[in-house]
Amino acid sequence: VFGGRPAGSLLGGAKAVDGRRAREACAAGRPGGKVVLVTGSAGFVGFHSSLALKARGDAVIGLDNFNDYYPTALKYAREAELERAGVYTVHA
Repeated sequence: VFGGRPAGSLLGGAKAVDGRRAREACAAGRPGGKVVLVTGSAGFVGFHSSLALKARGDAVIGLDNFNDYYPTALKYAREAELERAGVYTVHA
C-alpha cells in the first residue's frame, strides 16, 4: 500500500497486486535457488527467460505494463501460461 492506495492502483488500469500469489511465486524450487524479477515478462524475451529460470528451479516474479506495442491478447496468453508454470506477473 502506497499513500493509502493499493500498489496496483497507482498506474491507472493496473491490477492490484495479489500478495499471497506473489509470495508463493517467491519460493525457489531448489536449494540455493534465486528469486528473480523479470521485467517485460509478457514480451517475447521476458516470457522465455521467465520459463527458463523457473525450469532451472529459481523463483520468478514477472512485471509487465501490457502496452500495445503488439497485440495485447498475445501478452495475456503468455501471462496465463506463466501463471500455470508458477510465475506471478505484476501489472505495472
